[in-house]
Amino acid sequence: MTPTCPDSSPRRFSRSFFVLACLVCSFAFLASPLPAQDNGDAAKPAMAAAVWVEKLDAAGNTLKRSSGFVVKGGRVATSFRSIDGATSLKLSFADGKEFRTSKVAGFNRYQDWALIPIDDQSYPALQVLSSKTWKAGDHCSWLDVKPDGTRALTEGEIASLQSTSPWGDRITLSGKFSYAALGGPLLDAQGHVIGVLGGALPDAFVRTVDAFTPATDPDDVYEGAPGTAVAGNLIPQTLLAAPRELKVLWDNGDMTVPRTNSKYVASGMMSVGSKDSKKKAGEHVAKVDFKKSDDSAVVVLSFDKSEAVKTTAQIKLYDFENHPVAAGEVEKISVKKGSGAEQNWDVPVAQLPAGIYRVDIVVGDGVAWRQYFRIAD
Repeated sequence: MTPTCPDSSPRRFSRSFFVLACLVCSFAFLASPLPAQDNGDAAKPAMAAAVWVEKLDAAGNTLKRSSGFVVKGGRVATSFRSIDGATSLKLSFADGKEFRTSKVAGFNRYQDWALIPIDDQSYPALQVLSSKTWKAGDHCSWLDVKPDGTRALTEGEIASLQSTSPWGDRITLSGKFSYAALGGPLLDAQGHVIGVLGGALPDAFVRTVDAFTPATDPDDVYEGAPGTAVAGNLIPQTLLAAPRELKVLWDNGDMTVPRTNSKYVASGMMSVGSKDSKKKAGEHVAKVDFKKSDDSAVVVLSFDKSEAVKTTAQIKLYDFENHPVAAGEVEKISVKKGSGAEQNWDVPVAQLPAGIYRVDIVVGDGVAWRQYFRIAD
């Protein structure tokens, strides 16, 4: 009997090589990251879950409009600043339906997120990732709002990550977004929610000025600023507490009084010095960063002169966490039509701890002017 040897023919070798190649390709596929969705594929579910969030005052008037998105459990996720200062909220969904509520299911002022309960749970919902799967350099996208009020998916990448107590994890984006997009979803390459647009840190509110600035809204820190997002791992998947009324947030000092009387102010600024310096309009140098050695800062307000006005004004000072620090006396203000008026208030920076503060000028029954500023040792 003649002994036989293993088949070493070219055909047998080719078959073995083919099987080995298939195994290598299979392992390589399993180890590779999931492919990114097409831009249009990511936009469709995001658009379907998108919500307009309007802050309403006590009379039901809209204060501001920003964004949110539906998540599982019958809730709308958004930025805390999208609800800050509201008496009630109006939600407008992708199908055109509207829902009004005065409740929140949960919130965190420091971390800058809020969850709003809704009755209808049939709306398409986005999945928020509960663990950190993202890193700097990853592809991401978000729903921005164009000047005509329509939404569009914007693509970019994660520029950096940071975590600061008590503000929590933040994601810095390679691009920007408008205030109307605030509270919308930040998506990864597979279309999962990895963050909520917003989360500006305190330093972002102290914006450098170099002129006698108009009475713009200092809370619009996202206009023209690098985009940031609250990391998705901060958003709770379940809530133990029952929804609460917005009134509770007001009673607890969590809400910022909205700026509703800006019509009285032509322009305003802060500067080094005091009201006793007798400087004339235009002689002050605008500043938002102070040192204790500056001793005193001054708020300079120029009132609108298009109409004659007799009213009152008062300065109020808060720390960045919205705790009242000091308040001045209520003063009478008289503005003649065509001539205008200027009013100054002192801020004793040398007597205050280092930190970031907010100054409000209340004219009549509402805040007319607001500025954030910093004091350093």
